[in-house]
Amino acid sequence: MRFSIALWFFLAVAPTNLSAQARYDAPKARVEVMGLKHWTLPMLRDSIRHYVPGQDLHDAACMATLREKLGFADALVMTYEGFGPPGAEFLLIKLVEPQERARVRWNTVPVDSFQSLRPDYAPLIVPITDTAGGVWMGRFMNWLQHGDSATRVLMATDFAKRSKAPTAVDDANRLTAFLRTQQGDTARRRAMRAVQHDGFWVNRMSAAVVLSNFGAHDSTWHALAHALRDPHEAVRTTASDAMRAMPTRTVDWTPAVDDLRALLAGTNVSAIGEVFHVLVRTQIDPTLASALLHDNANWLLDHLGSEAPGVATDAHALLVRLNGGRDLGATRSAWEAWVTAL
Repeated sequence: MRFSIALWFFLAVAPTNLSAQARYDAPKARVEVMGLKHWTLPMLRDSIRHYVPGQDLHDAACMATLREKLGFADALVMTYEGFGPPGAEFLLIKLVEPQERARVRWNTVPVDSFQSLRPDYAPLIVPITDTAGGVWMGRFMNWLQHGDSATRVLMATDFAKRSKAPTAVDDANRLTAFLRTQQGDTARRRAMRAVQHDGFWVNRMSAAVVLSNFGAHDSTWHALAHALRDPHEAVRTTASDAMRAMPTRTVDWTPAVDDLRALLAGTNVSAIGEVFHVLVRTQIDPTLASALLHDNANWLLDHLGSEAPGVATDAHALLVRLNGGRDLGATRSAWEAWVTAL
């Protein structure tokens, strides 16, 4: 797809029920906004400039402004490089507007006021904890999504060379060593309880790491889908990486319909692409289409209209899967008619 870069030229399309995208060209990026239903693109950009003078929608810091200043229920900014002319980027911004807040349903979890780290998870967590008690989660999550230790070390070695991060290989090896200690049924049952019920987010995050060992169990996939709705972002991100690391197999998703409906409705916009992938590669049963999409398909259908690389393709693949392999094409109208009839 080709596009021209024009200085501060923008195309603003008022949102309708048939389209929830708006796009404009910034100096070095094509910007697409997904999820606009009550707001227009000019309203959104004007509001950002009002709260943070000099900032615009395509600035990296706009995600915090959208969430904290404008009260958006959720927001995500994704950057695609190598799109269009040399040096250009494509920015995809996914939004859940304040008026659509009911679509975002995080889990309710107890709060551990003492923040007690489970001893069996200490080998993973303590080495990445600073003196103030902060956990640098990114030091191992980058490697979790790679399912085997050899690939983790290969990727970490390359990353260390490019970014001058000498700890990368050590972190990848530490993750592998930790996972080797968490392979029995006791470890699985402990992690299943912790990821859903532990009051300390670090334990839930660690439990999600452990569950990546147990992709042979349908209940593991269900528990990680539930964790995608965790109120703590680190737990959600780890659950997504854990699912990505597990081998492809057929999963019966029936027990997880409530979690999947919430995710497909707009809970956790950061993970929705992974949800599409997971449901297709685990061959979700088409008989679940009505349970998942009846009065709940707008967010999935919104992705069909995206120009961002791969986004429409992933949404289309899930729709075809849920339609029993029957392809109704790439346009929203045909799929919307099908969903309405479910």
